[in-house]
Amino acid sequence: MQADATPPTPSDSRSAARARHRARHDRSARASGGAAARVSSRTHAASYARTLAAALLLALIAPGMPGTAWAQDDAATDAATDPTADAIARLTVVPHGEQSFDLLTGETVLPDGGVIVDTETGLRLDAGFVRYREGDFIEARDATAETAGGSLAAPALRIDVATLVAAAPEGVRYVREGLELVADAAELRFGPELVRFEHPTGASLDLEARALLLDIRTGDALLLGPYRFQDGPFVLTDDRDDAALQLRPVTTDAGTPTYRAANEVDEDLWTRMAPLR
Repeated sequence: MQADATPPTPSDSRSAARARHRARHDRSARASGGAAARVSSRTHAASYARTLAAALLLALIAPGMPGTAWAQDDAATDAATDPTADAIARLTVVPHGEQSFDLLTGETVLPDGGVIVDTETGLRLDAGFVRYREGDFIEARDATAETAGGSLAAPALRIDVATLVAAAPEGVRYVREGLELVADAAELRFGPELVRFEHPTGASLDLEARALLLDIRTGDALLLGPYRFQDGPFVLTDDRDDAALQLRPVTTDAGTPTYRAANEVDEDLWTRMAPLR
């Protein structure tokens, strides 16, 4: 026997209609929310990309501006927290022309060269090519350093910025009043203003030595043995490795600057030269 179907009442029809309306509304809300999330995600990604591109562009363009000086005086380099801060702040690099900055290595290259100045001593170094990394090193080619006491020329020079020590491993020529020499290599210390010349040979004086230590400020020098020095009519020589001879700058009766050997090494000079011995 088949049951009779009960026809829907008006109340049931209205309930079904409301249910279908709510279902459509929920689907529409979910679709709108997903689209909004995707738009927001794309907007944030585009904003981040624009910010990153601007930062990279600034990093590439700013160091390349000709005439820009670099001074090691970063606020983060504080003498209270970093013992090398004072040393680092002394050196300034001024390019002669263009410069380029490598984002990967942090190195700046001055293909046209530039000037390196020690702001405390006034030492000025002019080079035909410069490469440096802030707070680390400075390399210079065809360099000439001018000081109050004389001038130094070297085909290659490397400065350790933290210690303020410059090395000239490919030879050097030095000239000051009463003294002109060439050497196989040299080490220049900016702080105490001392220089060590390896295997020097005198151009203005007849001298040879294993090393010559020079106080740039006073002009006092030490020859380390084995050495040979022509002192007026006398030739002073010593073949011992631990031998030392002090040379003092003097002026002849005719007014010519020159050097004379001292009878013994001054104790104060020997102490000052300790970092180079």
